[in-house]
Amino acid sequence: MGGNKKRTKVVPQSEFVCQYSSKPCDRARSAKKNGQLHRLCEYHRSRANRFQKEYKLRASFHKALQTIALQVDPIPFCSDECTAMPWDAADVQLLCDAIIA
Repeated sequence: MGGNKKRTKVVPQSEFVCQYSSKPCDRARSAKKNGQLHRLCEYHRSRANRFQKEYKLRASFHKALQTIALQVDPIPFCSDECTAMPWDAADVQLLCDAIIA
């Protein structure tokens, strides 16, 4: 119930066995292109790589959402060349009613 649980690391039986830390795994460690050994077996490497890809996709998606949310469209304004329609009495009354309400 409390958050005081200690994680116990699983000690591999030999240096050639997968060093997956959560559960014992008796699969052989996979080899790198240069001949050295990876820390994990091919199964746990593929899982770790898949989770890492999903994490990066989620992170880039959230980053893209944040940049979209920060983008503000400029407010158009009327310059001297712009011909603004003059307000009539109904427009002024509508504005006054909106302000008072």
